[in-house]
Amino acid sequence: MYHPQEIVVHPFGVGSDLASALARILSTTHHVGLVRHGARVEANSKLDDRPWWAELSVNGKESHLATAGHLDLFQQRTILVDADLVVVEGCPQTSTPVVLELGPQGEGLGEASSAVLARAAALVGPQRPCGQLPSGGIPWFERSNLEGLADHLLEVLEREMRKVPLWKLFLSLDLATDPPLRAALENGSGQDGRIFVPSSDLAAKLLPGCETAPDLHPGWGELGRILSCLETFPEAAFLVMGKGLAERFEAKMERLVSQRNPYRVATAFREVDTHLPETTPSIWEPKARLKIHQALAADIRCPQRILTHSRTELLDPS
Repeated sequence: MYHPQEIVVHPFGVGSDLASALARILSTTHHVGLVRHGARVEANSKLDDRPWWAELSVNGKESHLATAGHLDLFQQRTILVDADLVVVEGCPQTSTPVVLELGPQGEGLGEASSAVLARAAALVGPQRPCGQLPSGGIPWFERSNLEGLADHLLEVLEREMRKVPLWKLFLSLDLATDPPLRAALENGSGQDGRIFVPSSDLAAKLLPGCETAPDLHPGWGELGRILSCLETFPEAAFLVMGKGLAERFEAKMERLVSQRNPYRVATAFREVDTHLPETTPSIWEPKARLKIHQALAADIRCPQRILTHSRTELLDPS
């Protein structure tokens, strides 16, 4: 359930320490993780002086993970993919917005590199900065106005997210039996966004503006087509559509686009009967690529299951 090589301990009574004792012994020779699973478990893992590498507590409502040592690059890049945003303390090399904290007299601006100043979204300090500001300036906030700083940073992030193009991906082109699909394709031909279809022959016959969707993973069906687009065009989000579209589809698609939440992995409608996410139409954000990679590593290849187990913005179907 948690790992391909796991040992399950059924404890006798609430106070049993058999699992932790076994993990302690195994930790002398192996990199061991301990999972505390059950409704009575408190999700407040702390490693302290415990010898195992990681401890995960799950009770059906809460989860807590604590690890010792350095997470590898792959875990660092994927473990927070479901977060809407992340605040990083430190000075890593990045192309994302930077908040530069200044000294008591407003000093520190001169020591910042040109690369940091080019990415600086805000300055924070008790006094206005001492030094030459770059062209256009940088907004300055007092430490007592962190709410204003947060609002400003959210505006910066939203401006950046609005730059992400939204392109259409048609998983099917059964136009003869699906008039809404034909209408969606024809109405989209006049938009600035690119339109991808699964067949080069159909693309040439239907609309000159259509492009053949990349198919880097032909054995994975619709998920392979979605992943191929996200891998080939990592700077874009995709509005995914397929056959069997309902009537009033254009109004539904407009609502999907207008209520899109780019902080989430995807945006989709709930199914009327099951309340699970509908696969089509849906919008897959660029970071959905990492979520699909995680799912494939867990041998999950169903787009609906991935949307179900991701932080998907779900819209009511009514």
